[in-house]
Amino acid sequence: MRTEFLKLRRSLVWPVVLGLPWLPGVLNLLIFQAPERRTAEWADVLRNGPSTWFLLLMPLVMSLLVAQVTTLEHSSGGWRLLFSAPQPRSRVVWRKIGVLLTLSLLMTALMLAGVAAGAWLLSGTLTGMPDWGTFLGRGLVGWAASLALLLITLVAALCFPSFLAPLGLGMAATVVTFVVINSEWGRWWPWALPTLTSVQPVQESVPLLAYGLGLSLLAALAALWEVARRDA
Repeated sequence: MRTEFLKLRRSLVWPVVLGLPWLPGVLNLLIFQAPERRTAEWADVLRNGPSTWFLLLMPLVMSLLVAQVTTLEHSSGGWRLLFSAPQPRSRVVWRKIGVLLTLSLLMTALMLAGVAAGAWLLSGTLTGMPDWGTFLGRGLVGWAASLALLLITLVAALCFPSFLAPLGLGMAATVVTFVVINSEWGRWWPWALPTLTSVQPVQESVPLLAYGLGLSLLAALAALWEVARRDA
């Protein structure tokens, strides 16, 4: 995977990964410092930040990451070079998946750190007590539920050699999420799963998480099949 990270060293990936996850914490500061929100509770602040990330920002950032990781191979004949090497094609796919999972986990950790830092700055105006265990648990569950949309986007990027394919899918899917998230259909929509699991008690999110991980496995198998069947 070291080689995969070296390919990204001069790309837009690192500013996005290291910068955007702090935005929910900044938005919390702007929202909860408003005069009408001065009586907010710790639970509100610690819930709002991850919800903003998982619902609005993360799907678009994930799409950008997938587009960047795959476009490097699409545009320079990289796939042909990788597939001609004496290694199983599946290893190429697993390395790409490993890079994407590592970057997405790093962004989740930075997002949680940013939200926690913003909440600490607001602590003088917040009521109640912070439940850090629940906060971290919901954040990690939301990350695990996001693997489905990440891998589905990867499959789309492998099938359609265009930078716009994963970005278009991410934007369209985010719009659909706003429509279905409060309906029964939201439980089945992969892009809604991170938000739904991150606002529920961890124990109640287990069925949704299991469903999301099942979709992740199917998407990973689809990515392996797509790479195995192609000529280059």
